[in-house]
Amino acid sequence: MTADITGLFVELQDQVASCDSDTSTQQLIYLAELCLDAAITSSSSVFHSSQFILSDSADSADRIFFDEYAKTLYIRDSDGYRTVGEKQRTFQGEISGFLSGGNTATLTNRIEEYSFVNDANSTFHGALSNQLELSAGQSSETHGYSSGGSLSSASNVIDKFSFTSPANTTNIGNLTLSRHSSAGCSAATYQVGYTAGGESINNVIDRFSFTSDGNASDVGDLSANKFGATGSSSNTDGYVSGGNNANSTVIDKFSFTKSNTDAINIGALSSAANNGTGLSSILGYGYNVYTDLLNNNVVDKFSFSTDGNASDVGDLTIIVENFAGGTSSTERGYIAGGGDATRIDTIQKFSFYTDGTSIDVGDLSNATNKGSSQQY
Repeated sequence: MTADITGLFVELQDQVASCDSDTSTQQLIYLAELCLDAAITSSSSVFHSSQFILSDSADSADRIFFDEYAKTLYIRDSDGYRTVGEKQRTFQGEISGFLSGGNTATLTNRIEEYSFVNDANSTFHGALSNQLELSAGQSSETHGYSSGGSLSSASNVIDKFSFTSPANTTNIGNLTLSRHSSAGCSAATYQVGYTAGGESINNVIDRFSFTSDGNASDVGDLSANKFGATGSSSNTDGYVSGGNNANSTVIDKFSFTKSNTDAINIGALSSAANNGTGLSSILGYGYNVYTDLLNNNVVDKFSFSTDGNASDVGDLTIIVENFAGGTSSTERGYIAGGGDATRIDTIQKFSFYTDGTSIDVGDLSNATNKGSSQQY
């Protein structure tokens, strides 16, 4: 079928007409891009938005898409798909952070939730399908995911749980291979999650859908085999930093916009790091929080907009050694639990707006390390 896009153009025209001196620069840029797209666009229609083509497709001339199931028109720009006037999806959370599974002296399947709105202790939210540690965490707009991990041996399970309704997880698919100590990345705009690298030492980048439950597919490779690396996410790219191998300072980058993608080395951390925590700032920065090989409590920052090396911009007030859980709100980074020889229960936060040290804002129900992290 051919999508009728007349209403889209009328809505776009109304938004342009409503601009005044209070309209933000970012919104003006966004509207200008949509107007340019509308002038040169063609349209396509598919049954569901999960079937929309990616930007490296041969059909890249099509810029407007109609979701027959949801009866919704979307426009695709450089940051992905959205309806006109829609707030761009971001990887950051606004309500809560989660720490899933891990080790409390024994393996646990508990999912702990803590607030991004008020400083407070965590509360019980649900349980993973298995007691495990060292899984990778991913976040859609509505659900958290835990992929891989270690029980008595490496796992390939992908678990999914609701952010809004406390409940146990559902096993919705499998990774292409069993592994733990992988890096997790989340592409909110494209509604897919990634699990990269892991033990046994590999370089595989797996991708799975947030909109349709099912198995992951192998879509590319990291620049080298690595495990114990951290994952960060911009709106268009995934970043895998550090790792417990010879490339422990490397920052890898891979594209969310391509159906198959290999990572490239785009910079280096300020010092060697493994089993740290990756965070993502809406301001356009990735953060790598870790205890380096000399047991320093480093907070590194690197740019999403310009490839290059990271710089040391702060410290954790409470040194956690490594194996902490990290989540990102729109304003702050949170570090939950951690430790190796000695586990801790501390929840720390630091500002994305001002480089500096963290502060203690609450406690987990138990001292926990090696859990995965999600955010809502």
